[in-house]
Amino acid sequence: MTYVDWIGELAQRAAASGWRLFYLGGRDGVAAEAAERLRRRAPGLRIATHPGYFDARAGSSENRAVLQAIRENSPDVLLVGMGMPRQERWIVENLDRLEARVVLNAGACFDYVAGVARTPPRWAGRLGLEWLFGWRASRCGWAGATWSSRGSCCASSCAI
Repeated sequence: MTYVDWIGELAQRAAASGWRLFYLGGRDGVAAEAAERLRRRAPGLRIATHPGYFDARAGSSENRAVLQAIRENSPDVLLVGMGMPRQERWIVENLDRLEARVVLNAGACFDYVAGVARTPPRWAGRLGLEWLFGWRASRCGWAGATWSSRGSCCASSCAI
């Protein structure tokens, strides 16, 4: 099961419970679009976002600004979607400065919710390989990321 499978339910539960969410990740505008789509599915949802492309080095002015934005929004749940291993490194490096109750690494979840990335085949999610599908698509285009119904990668001009 991946975030795409349950992010809608999390949004609905957060809206009903008054939880505040914060999503850090994606290109400019992507997280905001995903947040708006989630608000339509879960009226009353309180969610703030910030793009994931910034100088994430500890002590950088951009990183300090991101931490301040998170602090000001005081989220109950912080979702960090900056790709592996960057998101994990960022969480570890900043954990002592994060005031969220729950911090989750969310990968490309909001790219899918916003509709800027196609969801991987269900078999890839069940096997924990959805990252591979996104990796191929980002490097080869969607033509290079086609998959057969048997679950094997089809031949393409892109070599893994």
